[in-house]
Amino acid sequence: MCGILAFIFSSIEIIGFSINKYSDLSAITGSSAVLLKSILKLLAYYITFYTSGVLLFNFLENTIGAGFHTHPKKESFTNNKKSFFLVWGFIFVLWIPYFLKYFPGIVTLDSMQQIYMSLGFTNMTNHHPVLHTLIIGLFMNIGKIFNNYTLGIAMYSVFQMLCLSGAFSYCIYYMAKKNVPAKWRIAILIFFALYPVHALYSITIWKDIPFSIAMLIFIINLIEMCTNKDFLKSNKNMVLLAISILLVILFRNNGAVVIILTIPFMIIMLKQYWKKLIVVSLICVTLYLAIEGPIFQAFNVKQVSVREALSIPLQQFARVIRNESNILDEKDKENINEFFLSQDIGRVYMPHISDSVKACFNDEAFKNNKLKFISTWVKVGLSYPKEYVEAFLCNSYGYWYPETSYWVIFRLNVTSQRINIKQTPIINQDVLGKTVAATESLIDKREIPVFSMMFSIGFTVWIIFTVIMFCIYKKNYKILLVYVPIISLWLTCLASPVFAEFRYAYSLFTCLPLLLVIPFLRNE
Repeated sequence: MCGILAFIFSSIEIIGFSINKYSDLSAITGSSAVLLKSILKLLAYYITFYTSGVLLFNFLENTIGAGFHTHPKKESFTNNKKSFFLVWGFIFVLWIPYFLKYFPGIVTLDSMQQIYMSLGFTNMTNHHPVLHTLIIGLFMNIGKIFNNYTLGIAMYSVFQMLCLSGAFSYCIYYMAKKNVPAKWRIAILIFFALYPVHALYSITIWKDIPFSIAMLIFIINLIEMCTNKDFLKSNKNMVLLAISILLVILFRNNGAVVIILTIPFMIIMLKQYWKKLIVVSLICVTLYLAIEGPIFQAFNVKQVSVREALSIPLQQFARVIRNESNILDEKDKENINEFFLSQDIGRVYMPHISDSVKACFNDEAFKNNKLKFISTWVKVGLSYPKEYVEAFLCNSYGYWYPETSYWVIFRLNVTSQRINIKQTPIINQDVLGKTVAATESLIDKREIPVFSMMFSIGFTVWIIFTVIMFCIYKKNYKILLVYVPIISLWLTCLASPVFAEFRYAYSLFTCLPLLLVIPFLRNE
């Protein structure tokens, strides 16, 4: 297991460095000398990661694992409802200074699109999850009643702060029920309460936050399914499982992909309950299809363009046009251009973000010629595999290369001509304001070694893969089911429009404490 991890991480370091610096693989294949240097670096990385992996696995098995269940089974901290509410309040209170600094909350361009839809200023679409847009609309319309949209934003921010802090408190409460040592739970409480991204995201109007809450609840249900043999015997628990599945689906469009990829593993790995799981899965999928189909049609909710799912193929086409246009077969060039409104997509191509290429996509042409699109994509890919590989790596490396640097949080409200929303800091230069500013400034200090990994998607993915390998090493195969939705979400991030969008992968950070303790949990 350590050998596999070492090879994967070593390869990532070599490939990621080249992509990050040159947006291609020239730092590996540029010349014979460069290739030899890359091989030597790969070997050095391999030895380092393999040695570190062996030491880590020994530590996890002989120190952490051996002492995990030696403490008393019943402890007061977070093991009762009183502690649950105290922890909930503690996290919430520590986030209040961020709310006061960015009062009434953080509104981005995506937020404004949903606000406009929720107020009826623009047509409702499922580009953003409709359920989340309706929740935003509830608070915005309350603000409208008082002719104060700022009030609506503030109410939504407080509501989301309560939901996220409540979910984190429940996570710690659940760990206490699973007999996770108190020192672990204290460390996790510090992470939930003081990690500045959690506080800032709690007041940001993004679909990613409620989706991450839903993912956390779904993960807890999966843990129970894998460790508690009586969990699926209860009809109440089956209903809770169905609700968590539906929330994952309804709070992000790629949530459906996460669930669809997870369902087969649930049925296979929990085959003694396969009938119940099939029934629950069918009910959830049927409801989802009904909502996305007849219900959306009845309420004139427009479907999102298919281009949102085609970022990687479109980037690959654009890269081939940019780099190989002079030698590309004219017929292939004509076939590619048929699916774009611009005949020079190579000019607008940006290796790390697909938005400019997507804007040129011809939806109607794709709708009428899907098979031609696929056949052209395959044919061109076979002729220019290097361009396809580099296009994919450039558009995804932030999700697997730890040293990637990209923005994490949007701090300033966008302006609107249709509704008046004023971001009015209630604290600024006082002691509390300076403390908040100093804390959140840590997010941008990506040049500090080791510390910068706290805000790295790639490093977090490395941690998760390491824990998965440790589970395999311990032959705890059943518990691997818990990691399936997280890996599925990560795979959808690889195909997303942006190479390192933190909010897309935010669920990895909300679920990380649970994912770390899973290998040490005992079956009940």
